[in-house]
Amino acid sequence: MKPIRLSIEGLNSFIQKQTIDFEDLGRDNLFCISGSTGSGKTTIADAVIFALYGNIKRGNFDDIINLNCKKAIVELNIELEGEEYVIVREIRRNSSAAKASAYKKDGTPIAS
Repeated sequence: MKPIRLSIEGLNSFIQKQTIDFEDLGRDNLFCISGSTGSGKTTIADAVIFALYGNIKRGNFDDIINLNCKKAIVELNIELEGEEYVIVREIRRNSSAAKASAYKKDGTPIAS
């Protein structure tokens, strides 16, 4: 599995939608995620884990939604065995479950 692009909105320090293009960052085969305390470095890893597995082990969903937001959305584009897939997860404040969808880049849904 190779991450291609990650969009984060409303999760921890990411209030507005931010997109990380891993293909662009990795074109020289090396990149670094750096920043001051609270800038979102760990949230990037949390977002990838949440997209793939539907859970983050650092508190309940209300704890990871930014205090200024009612929901958080994570979208992860990955490449797997030559195919590109999109995984979207959404959590809302005061909810114990996340909405999830996964599909191929062409829009074909992935059977669960």
